[in-house]
Amino acid sequence: MEIVKMLCPSSKYWCKAPYEMNPQGITIHNTANDASAKNEVSYMITNNNKVSYHWAVDDVRAVQAIEHNRNAWHAGDGGGFGNRQTIGIEICYSKSGGARFEAAERNAAELTARIMLQYGWGVDTIGTKVVNTHQSRSGKYCPHRTLDMGLERFWNIVRQKYAELSGTSVAPIPTPAPAPAVNGDSYLVQITTRALNIRSGAGTGNAITGCIRDRGVYTIVETQGNWGRLKSGTGWICLDFTKRVGGSSTPSAPTQPKGHYVGENVSINGVFTSSMSTKKLNPAVKSGTITKIVNGANNPYLLNNGNIGWVNDSCIVGGNSAPTPQPSAPAGFSKGQRVTLKTSAGRYCTGQTIPSSIKGKSYTIMQVGSGNTHPDGILLKEIMSWVYKKDVQ
Repeated sequence: MEIVKMLCPSSKYWCKAPYEMNPQGITIHNTANDASAKNEVSYMITNNNKVSYHWAVDDVRAVQAIEHNRNAWHAGDGGGFGNRQTIGIEICYSKSGGARFEAAERNAAELTARIMLQYGWGVDTIGTKVVNTHQSRSGKYCPHRTLDMGLERFWNIVRQKYAELSGTSVAPIPTPAPAPAVNGDSYLVQITTRALNIRSGAGTGNAITGCIRDRGVYTIVETQGNWGRLKSGTGWICLDFTKRVGGSSTPSAPTQPKGHYVGENVSINGVFTSSMSTKKLNPAVKSGTITKIVNGANNPYLLNNGNIGWVNDSCIVGGNSAPTPQPSAPAGFSKGQRVTLKTSAGRYCTGQTIPSSIKGKSYTIMQVGSGNTHPDGILLKEIMSWVYKKDVQ
């Protein structure tokens, strides 16, 4: 992997990197675009938008745009930990995916491992506050394609690169196998803390394999002391940071596809943020096209390549039909137009809450929604997010 510097000039620090920074972590992103790392950085450092990052990585090289001693605006958390204390890494070619994106991911994993070694962050920090995703910082579904393909898969690549670079025997933690059938002693718990580590075994001496941040309800299928094993198969959580919300129960097995197919247009009454999520949301868009099916997942159908989310059979109220007509929205929007996101804006078209730190600011329209792709929304380039037309002016 080639390392290149295309540094933001200090004259642009006022909008790109206004604060000095002592890095405390790394935040992983996908560009949601198909441009090379050099092109991404060139665009970023020549505009005056308050959107920035430290690195862009493609299938050939890693390009540094901002020195590590300056902050960047990439995590969507205002003046929070992500924006003020972490190094932002953008992985290129995520819009279309394929071999170029997978090669870019491998290079990004190597860069992540190099930075971890540089600052003394061990492999046990992967998936914690130190090394994590844009989604973990502010809730945005990013890095979108990396999440779709499996976050633990990517973390394993980072672990392997770390082992190779450090000359240690650190081995990647295998992706958990599907959990066995749930027995009659299973029960539901709700997370009561902002962040709860998932570990490979019952106890803090085991490796961290993930982190729960949604205060959602989860199924426990085995208990050892104050530790419970998750039905999803991702690992164990400490039950001291949960509350039981139901008695002994036998939850149904993960949803299996029932005749729906890739390319089918479906109408929906609910949506989930991931294939294994248990928190059903009210969909911003009431119809979409199935673009991927994951057998055995709780929510096996991916709609519009993740622009809408994941659904299961209980969400689908009509299939193989034209999309449900959408309410009319203000006309006159066009690609390249500058608009201001209203302070009253509530949620992205994909359902997540819009952080107050990005409201009241001006952005460039990258795409105007139509057909099955957010017909009542527009894609804003600087934040790479779909917002409702009614929420801009």
